[in-house]
Amino acid sequence: MNNETRNISMPVAIKVLLGVLLVGIIGLLLWQAGHTNQNQQVQPTISATTTETNSHSTEQSAETTGAKTGTVKGTAIYPSEGYPADFKVCVLNESTKAEIVCDSAMAGKTGMQTYEMTVTPGKYLVAAKTGDMTGYYDEYMKNESYKGSNATVCDAKYHTPIVIEVVAGNTLEGITAGDFYYEQENC
Repeated sequence: MNNETRNISMPVAIKVLLGVLLVGIIGLLLWQAGHTNQNQQVQPTISATTTETNSHSTEQSAETTGAKTGTVKGTAIYPSEGYPADFKVCVLNESTKAEIVCDSAMAGKTGMQTYEMTVTPGKYLVAAKTGDMTGYYDEYMKNESYKGSNATVCDAKYHTPIVIEVVAGNTLEGITAGDFYYEQENC
């Protein structure tokens, strides 16, 4: 191959390579867009914010789709002076207990912390989580039994998670998560 042919072949080869690369990138972007739309049809609309001197930190498991939503608000309790570094409050699927949305803004902080999460209408559980421990919203928390001796810690009827129902346009307030006090094996 002479120098003239080589000089013409290199730019053509580079153009072909760039063309193939461009087609591949466009294909990948189109595939991702289709995959994202598919997920949006299955996943609920969610968002979360925590209020404590304008601090906002959230982790979300799905993207918002613009459907009408309802709000869950409350506090989280942890039996210590501060919240662990991995602490979070989550809205869970009622049957599978899979996390729908979690708010982790209170992690590592002290003092009473509040949360606010927005989800699509449906039935859910609410739980505070840290490490391998889960503290649900249940009768023990709802009745504020943790503040006194209103209920026996080993009375299982107080420690069954309460199913909440979120309705579009409505806010459920006072949902206190964090019943870390009951461990069936200790009763």
